[in-house]
Amino acid sequence: MNDARFNQSPGRTLTSLRLLWAMLLLGQVAFGVIVLGLLVSESVAIGAEQLYGPLTLVAAAMLAVLTPAGYFIRNQCYKARWEGHAVAPAGYFKGNVILFALLESVAMMALVTMLVTGRLPVPGLIALVAMMVQAVNFPTGAPMQPHAPDFASESRPD
Repeated sequence: MNDARFNQSPGRTLTSLRLLWAMLLLGQVAFGVIVLGLLVSESVAIGAEQLYGPLTLVAAAMLAVLTPAGYFIRNQCYKARWEGHAVAPAGYFKGNVILFALLESVAMMALVTMLVTGRLPVPGLIALVAMMVQAVNFPTGAPMQPHAPDFASESRPD
């Protein structure tokens, strides 16, 4: 991975990642507004009520599995690109993109469940939780800043 495309500065990586974060979240919100608009106007033609349980279960399982998996994978990407007490920009970017993609898949599955079944409560909550988790993971760039380990704060037996 020594390609010049992956050797960006931390500032440029952070800008790109923030833009990607915002666009992914905006797409989910826009699709959610469209789905809610269709549900309110009762324009949903599919109305597959029998799929509500299975699709909701799939969305809930995705939230329960993919959220911690996303954090784990992100941390593994950070660890693989750990250089001089900081995460290299390529590792920071890759780890966060994977986390954002997994969270988006959960939100979109829940929104599609709402669209297909015409029912809101549980899938809507699942989508909202996935979007909120993504929102609180706004890229700050802190892992790319070098931090020497602080051993002085630990108590040592005399």
